[in-house]
Amino acid sequence: MTIPQFRESIERCQKVLESKGLNLIEILTSSDATIFDNILHSFVGIAAIQIGLVDLLRSLNIEPDYIIGHSVGELGCGYADGAFTPEQMILASYYRGKVSLDIEKIKGSMAAIGMGYKKIVNMLPDKIEVACHNSADSCTISGPAEDVEKFVNELKSRGIFAKEVPCSNIAYHSRYIAHMGPQLLKYLKKIIPNPKPRSSKWLSSSVPESDWHQEGSNLCSAEYHTNNLLNSVLFEETFALLPNNALTIEIAPHGLLQAILKRSMVNGVHIPLTQRNNKTNNVFFLSAIGKLFANGVVFPTANLYPKIEFPVSRGTPGISSLIRWDHSEDWFAVKYENIKSESKGERSYTVSMSSDEEFLSGHVIDGKALIPAICYLRYVWETFSLMYHGPSYTEVPVEFEEVKFLRATSISPDDNLKLNVMIHYGTGNFEITESGALVVSGRITEIERPSLPEVYEFIEESDFPTLCHKDFYKELRLRGYHYSGRFKPVKEVRGDSLCGKIAWKNNWVTFIDAMLQIQILSTDSRTLLLPTNIRKLRICGRHHVDLVTKMEPENHVFDVYVDRKHNRIVSGGIEIVGLHASPVQRRKSPGIPILERYQF
Repeated sequence: MTIPQFRESIERCQKVLESKGLNLIEILTSSDATIFDNILHSFVGIAAIQIGLVDLLRSLNIEPDYIIGHSVGELGCGYADGAFTPEQMILASYYRGKVSLDIEKIKGSMAAIGMGYKKIVNMLPDKIEVACHNSADSCTISGPAEDVEKFVNELKSRGIFAKEVPCSNIAYHSRYIAHMGPQLLKYLKKIIPNPKPRSSKWLSSSVPESDWHQEGSNLCSAEYHTNNLLNSVLFEETFALLPNNALTIEIAPHGLLQAILKRSMVNGVHIPLTQRNNKTNNVFFLSAIGKLFANGVVFPTANLYPKIEFPVSRGTPGISSLIRWDHSEDWFAVKYENIKSESKGERSYTVSMSSDEEFLSGHVIDGKALIPAICYLRYVWETFSLMYHGPSYTEVPVEFEEVKFLRATSISPDDNLKLNVMIHYGTGNFEITESGALVVSGRITEIERPSLPEVYEFIEESDFPTLCHKDFYKELRLRGYHYSGRFKPVKEVRGDSLCGKIAWKNNWVTFIDAMLQIQILSTDSRTLLLPTNIRKLRICGRHHVDLVTKMEPENHVFDVYVDRKHNRIVSGGIEIVGLHASPVQRRKSPGIPILERYQF
């Protein structure tokens, strides 16, 4: 409420709802956690927040290329598309809640399931329906409360994620609320007497794409939004129509869809504008639009502040003349020269194949010794530790995000390459340059509550043979990876590349690189691949070392597991998510002349 445009939008909605006996501001600001147990409060609260956020984005001249709504979110689509006025949207949400409360219905329930619609549809009991197609590995079911509870427990017993979600005991988007349709339609026709057409930006999630051309489907009408309440949410199918590297903005009281968005669009950028229970949501919003700016969205920030009327009146004093240093006291100032040099977010590293880093000579790809991708991140890790904790960087649990490897850097025995590491205070964004050219970029943050990564959905039994150390590196050699020395720690790998064993040699670079080796092996082709992007890398160094201390002294070997479904690999205290490797063209061998002789 501290941002003027947002406050004005909420106050406008407040005036509309006062005639219905509702105090919107009290609903939104109440500390009573049970206030949203009333579904009517939930609907008007969601709608009001969406109206305020859309108005904020409009004030910044941020206009969408596409708009998609999830369930009641399609009311927000109507407003963002210009088909609704604020009054129409807030009243539409009010009547949606009123119908939910007034009309008698069965005691229903809804549950989130860790399976997609296509996988679960044939498993459903007769009384349960799929209410929401969320993504390929997520859906929401709806039906009678007892049947849903029983089915949820059955799925849990089979190791499938299932959890009932709050819905005020109403089985939305199912046949059990069909009798609510006529009354909602009657209410909506009063507030939408002349429906406007939906623009091409609005991608419907309540009408199948094959029916978009049919009469009535292209209108933001009472019939359209009644259909939205009664029928399934086709979010998965509609979201798939977006470009796979889109920048998405979630306009809601909480970024509830972030996990689904990130799994469904790995190469996209997904930004929520608010966060539930955040006491400084104004700061969260400003941080969100800062992320938009960092990703190329340009907007006039001054529009968020009250306008200054020019010219100012005569006699208005200048501000600069009022600001002075206070020199009334003297005191000794501490000089932190040494500490400052170590703790600043910029350091230079000289990389060579000398004593400490001689092992780098074993990282040979396509005939060239290249600096390993993980070696760059180790320098970032060390710099980050010096900024906040001290030189023992392995004691600091860190998470790398959106890491991009922009080019490979070769190194020869006589080279002394200088790498400059720069980390931005506050955001954790980092860059590594070599000879003035950007090599690696990304973000690093400290893990507040470190824990060992979980291993799930792993099939232990398999008919695939096990590749021994020799066979594994022979296969890599055929692909162009000529590893040697410490870069050959893999002991064995199962033929399907879903699990293996890696020896721990007190070297983080070679160990994590071995994890990348195993995941690259899982690709079907024998093309030469180099890492270009890692969505997330978590390193819990202390937990990892604790596991080492529990092993036999002569057998420090970790199990490694690959989860192809979520593009994830785990070993010890290390988790890599969203590794993307791009193919590179191999160099042609010049050929070696051979003298042969046949003698009979």
